[in-house]
Amino acid sequence: VLAENNTTNQFIKNLAQREGVAEEKIKKIIIGSFHKSYCRGENTQVDLHFEFEAGLTVYRAYQIVEKVSNPEKEIARADKLLKKGQVKDDKF
Repeated sequence: VLAENNTTNQFIKNLAQREGVAEEKIKKIIIGSFHKSYCRGENTQVDLHFEFEAGLTVYRAYQIVEKVSNPEKEIARADKLLKKGQVKDDKF
């Protein structure tokens, strides 16, 4: 992961230097591109999260609830998938 992290961060840094912009602007462009391509149609309300610390990690978050009323944003506390993923702050 360290090599990937260095490669991803180095790519962002090099691109920012070449274009004469801040690294944060490059990250915002990457995030915007993901949102434009993924968050369409039935995925318009998804909650995507981006982390650049360990390479580029993109994940979809679901609120953990007792009873699901919005399957695009929620997952039931009893769902077996919770054991396979990462849970933090009542989000999956």
